[in-house]
Amino acid sequence: MPARDQVVAVLRTATGPFLSNVGFLEPHRDERGLVGGRRLDAMVRHVDLVPTILQGSGLAVPDGLHGRSFWPVLTNEAARHQSLVFVEKAFHTAYEPQCAVRTERYRLIANLEVEVMNMPGDVLRSLITPQVSDEIVCARPWFELYDLHDDPNERLNRIGDPTLASVASKLKRELLA
Repeated sequence: MPARDQVVAVLRTATGPFLSNVGFLEPHRDERGLVGGRRLDAMVRHVDLVPTILQGSGLAVPDGLHGRSFWPVLTNEAARHQSLVFVEKAFHTAYEPQCAVRTERYRLIANLEVEVMNMPGDVLRSLITPQVSDEIVCARPWFELYDLHDDPNERLNRIGDPTLASVASKLKRELLA
């Protein structure tokens, strides 16, 4: 097999204020079952990368390693990996602590300092600053709830929506557990 077909590139991209996407550039097809040109919607965490790379390389995954391999998702043996993903941020360009829980459909964000009104340095120096400053430099609510199916760009905070009260309550319990 040519060397170029033996390489799998891992991509990490920042999207949103503190949540990231993880992607793989796969060979077109190889003997491990990887098929290129796909976008996988399974939720994974950064700590899942090491066990996945180890398993895909045919190496043992050490006991006690944080994370869980999502190799079965990459080889089409499973469609899902995690049902909940937890994330946190304490500092971007200033102290602005947030934590969140995400399911396939919803994201609940807890803003732990609601008075923080910070314009990130990378945005401040950007040409888009006039278009986004009103959205960024504002008081934050304690909680934000987004329906990622109906609102994938997270523009409408649904935390006060009575039809989603049970969803908000359940996700708050998960976040505080």
